[in-house]
Amino acid sequence: MAKYGHVVVSVENPILPNEIIENTPSSLDGLDQETEHDLRITGCKLIQTSGILLRLSQVTTLTGQVLFQRYYYSKSFVRFPMEYTAMACVVLASKLEETSRHIRHVINVFHNMKQIRLGQTPVPVILNRSFSNQKKQVIKAESRILKELGFCVNVEHPQKYIIMVAEVLGHSQNAPLIQAACARVLKVPLPTSPPWYMVFRVDTETIDKVCTTILELYTRVPLSQEELEEKVEMAKKVLEIETKSETESETESSNLTSSEWTENSTETTTLDSSINSPVKDSDTVLDDVSVSLAESK
Repeated sequence: MAKYGHVVVSVENPILPNEIIENTPSSLDGLDQETEHDLRITGCKLIQTSGILLRLSQVTTLTGQVLFQRYYYSKSFVRFPMEYTAMACVVLASKLEETSRHIRHVINVFHNMKQIRLGQTPVPVILNRSFSNQKKQVIKAESRILKELGFCVNVEHPQKYIIMVAEVLGHSQNAPLIQAACARVLKVPLPTSPPWYMVFRVDTETIDKVCTTILELYTRVPLSQEELEEKVEMAKKVLEIETKSETESETESSNLTSSEWTENSTETTTLDSSINSPVKDSDTVLDDVSVSLAESK
């Protein structure tokens, strides 16, 4: 697949390299790793819950979550709001999986989820100026996702490979094994010479990492969305101060350079006028040049 964007979504790269995972745009903008991790979890939960409320298929929901994760390995949570991006991922995923949902319905679902989260009685979103602004933000977020991923957004999920794996292992018709989805629980031996995972070009380190990540999702208690938004806002203010300071420094440097350039330009003009003057005596010209240099100092 041609790499049109910074992050390409394909079955060949289901796991991003460590250098990308460890050096995210959000961390470069001053957001700590734990907060970013919680934002990723919260965003995916919002997409999952909205998918259920919108009666989307699980494949559509998973597509939205993949787009969400990949986008924020290319852009920062500090610069681009998480909730609007999550909405845009739901809208875009519903189009990609041919289960399209209107933007108004997606906004309404997220609006109701927020009301429930804050302990309020859910009421439909009012079609006013605020709604129009939200709609514009979601459309902009969708465009940014497409642009950043280079329009390479056809996501291939691993579910379709489960049957193939079961057939390779010789357990495609084993109903209890399929229901349990775990050979170890049923004590079904797996090939060891060579190890079964080598057939699928996976090493033990990757398997352990995936298992640990999944288990962490069941044990980790992330901060509330409101607390996360406060942390993002603090990081944004710090970033704005740093950016303003850098801009002022660059402006001062630019002004200084401009001033030096003006002086040099004046000096050059003086030299040119002296050299091009209709004085035929070379000694006189040299004296004039020396005077000009002395005055410029």
